[in-house]
Amino acid sequence: MINLEKLQRDLDELPKEAQELLIDFVELLKKMYSPSNQQETSKTLTLEQRRAFLKLPLSERRRILSQQAAEMEKHYQENTDWKEFLAGDIIDY
Repeated sequence: MINLEKLQRDLDELPKEAQELLIDFVELLKKMYSPSNQQETSKTLTLEQRRAFLKLPLSERRRILSQQAAEMEKHYQENTDWKEFLAGDIIDY
């Protein structure tokens, strides 16, 4: 069982920047384990389904891919979390 009091003490000892990172991480985990994300994960195609797609006429494949691209465009316009990765500094080690 999680000891919430100890966890709270540990969090309080962290610098503010680390606490903010932890909050972001928890939000990411919540999204990953949300019921809607679990449903999306189950949409993964099997090998047989992928092969069946490749056997479709080219015009049908293009229609399906166009529809999927439109759905992804809408997704990325509504969900802007991905933009945070573009805003950071590039660090060479």
